[in-house]
Amino acid sequence: IVFMGEIRFGFELYCIRLLKLKGIKLVDIVHDVERYDTSRNQKSILKEQRSGQGRFNLIYKCFDALFVHGSYSRQKFLELYDVAHHRVHQIPMGTSELFLEEVPACTSEKMKHILRIPEDKPVLLFFGTLNKYKGVHDLIEAFALIRQAHDAHLLIAGFPGKDIDLDALEQGAANLGITKHIS
Repeated sequence: IVFMGEIRFGFELYCIRLLKLKGIKLVDIVHDVERYDTSRNQKSILKEQRSGQGRFNLIYKCFDALFVHGSYSRQKFLELYDVAHHRVHQIPMGTSELFLEEVPACTSEKMKHILRIPEDKPVLLFFGTLNKYKGVHDLIEAFALIRQAHDAHLLIAGFPGKDIDLDALEQGAANLGITKHIS
């Protein structure tokens, strides 16, 4: 079994078909059901759906199982791609039962100490790849409004995508006067 984490390019179809010819079972987690434009100077968030849509339909048909995040993503995936319903599985987003079963490797108090965040401050967490389509710029602007009402801290944990200008993000936070409340 080959478990893929992301299919980005239509030309990957050739490699995927080769694996199928070898009798290998293929599984993929489709993190982004719709194809987002992550080029630095994009005009819209979504890529033109027709460009590459047919190629991705062929790619996804090769997989024995596909996983998506949540019921909305499963429904959207099945609308966009001609893949057998029984091959598309939804991963439920975090449940309280899952988190109650796990013993944390580090307490929130210890993590706040490591990150130099005062213990009494609530923390807003952004976790994941920083891409424009996820609204990181909007999050920083919204956080400035939150800071007017609450003494909170914004923790951004993730690697910037190629469409993110870190200097522009930092300058935006500085212009809003919230730099020291973000890590």
